[in-house]
Amino acid sequence: MNKSVMLRLLVGAAVLIVAAVVTFCLLNRQSYQTDPVKLQLNLEKGYWALVRQSGEVVLKEKGYMGSSIKTVTVIEYLFTCKEVAPDGVMTGRQTWERARTSGSGLTGSFEYDSQNPPEIIPPEANKWASLVGRSVDILVKPDGTILEVQGVEVILRASLAGVSMPRDATDEMIEMIKETLTNGIIESRQDLLQAAFRRYPDEELMVGQTWKTEGKGLADRPGNEKLALTYKGIKGGCAHFDLTETLSVGNSMFESPNLIFSGTTLEGIIQGVAQVDLATGLVRFVEAKGPVSLRFGTGMLGMIFGSTKEKILTGHTSATMEILLESH
Repeated sequence: MNKSVMLRLLVGAAVLIVAAVVTFCLLNRQSYQTDPVKLQLNLEKGYWALVRQSGEVVLKEKGYMGSSIKTVTVIEYLFTCKEVAPDGVMTGRQTWERARTSGSGLTGSFEYDSQNPPEIIPPEANKWASLVGRSVDILVKPDGTILEVQGVEVILRASLAGVSMPRDATDEMIEMIKETLTNGIIESRQDLLQAAFRRYPDEELMVGQTWKTEGKGLADRPGNEKLALTYKGIKGGCAHFDLTETLSVGNSMFESPNLIFSGTTLEGIIQGVAQVDLATGLVRFVEAKGPVSLRFGTGMLGMIFGSTKEKILTGHTSATMEILLESH
């Protein structure tokens, strides 16, 4: 085979490949319906869904001997619609079915699985262990706004019962730690619920339009979180979105093996995709990841280690949420 024939074959093959790629892209783009969408909850009494939320944070300080932190958490909960009022306000119950968490960091490593729990629950897993088998009732408007959460106090008492304090902690320090944990636990529990029930926009969304909301969600940390979701279209009965989450979390709580401390700042930009089921109005799927940085060195950590030197750790985080099973 001479060179000119070989060249023509190669060019022909390249053209076919390019054509195939272009065709695939066009078909993929056309697979979305471009109708405007109005997001709202539309659940019936008796509906249930088994949901899984998972997250990972990996952070490391610069330098060969720098500190590092890694945590992985997977939570499964059962959501049930108990009642729907004439005005559309829904009463739902969320029951945590399983919790798995593990990590390594400043002072060691830990691992916990509620289906095979250790005799002694690691302090870092305590807040998750306190959830399993417990429920909260929530009142939610059709636009996703949470009106009331009932039952958080029971979970709070269980969480505080398993917290171990530093050996040399004074009574004043213990009370301050409990107050910090109390505020953080209440906020994080409510944030976990609000992550599943975002307040939807009042107007219809057009393809390419961005819907912005603020609060606390994917990161499960008290602080500021801004979420922007750009509507892509409808596919498979779901409205599809590209999402960008901007974190700027001050005075947050952050767990590391054998240590819970405050006075930290977590920042980052997380990007991913989300799907909202148009039949029920529930968030069906979320997947996001991105770079984050953590600063600490004051507050409880400084008291425990007798140092106020600031440390900066950088790394990445990822989060997913998906409905595993549901009634039909």
